[in-house]
Amino acid sequence: MLKKLLSSFGNSLNAVGKRNGTDKYKHGFLPFYEKHLHPLRQLPVDLLEIGIFKGDSLRMWSDYFQNGKIVGCDISRESFITAPRVECRHLDQSSRDALSELKAAYPTGFDIILDDGSHIVSHQHITLGALFPLVRPGGLFVVEDIHTSVGRSEKCFDVYGLDRDMGNSTYRLLKKIQEKAPFSSRHMTDEEVEYIASYVDFCEIYEAKNWSVTSILRKKA
Repeated sequence: MLKKLLSSFGNSLNAVGKRNGTDKYKHGFLPFYEKHLHPLRQLPVDLLEIGIFKGDSLRMWSDYFQNGKIVGCDISRESFITAPRVECRHLDQSSRDALSELKAAYPTGFDIILDDGSHIVSHQHITLGALFPLVRPGGLFVVEDIHTSVGRSEKCFDVYGLDRDMGNSTYRLLKKIQEKAPFSSRHMTDEEVEYIASYVDFCEIYEAKNWSVTSILRKKA
């Protein structure tokens, strides 16, 4: 029994993430993610992650989803990696044209989409609005690192584009979605807002002990 428990711990998403060096482990996000992702682990999932950086999280997803296909996107081609079942492609997530091209390239969509890109508030809104329709029924959309829009430091305003009145806060937007309250965003079209409001099954926000914040939205099946 002890051997089985140790083996299970060693194969947890948290353990896989630590082995691969992803900052998702350092932020404390992985146990929260695994609660939602574990039922999909053995399935041939299609996963899209925006933001490659050094490729650590793509390697983690490749290790965790042994039957899955992983697509990583980044504005810098220097971030591209080679790993089993991983494809990398260029993407500027601030560009609606680029996001439309991405949607056209994957018309059957994804089971899981993660936005770990620039963390700029407007980019988070644009990406959620444009790509949530690309999530398959019952699938998941992760908006990561939304602590950039809680206003705890000047960096939120000066680097990540948070309005001084926090009117465009991604965190506040997701709280409204979570509460099933009316919401709007000047970075989304009316059609995108209506689509999200109609098709979100639930939105869960996770605040780690180190003040990092992430979120998961599930699409209605």
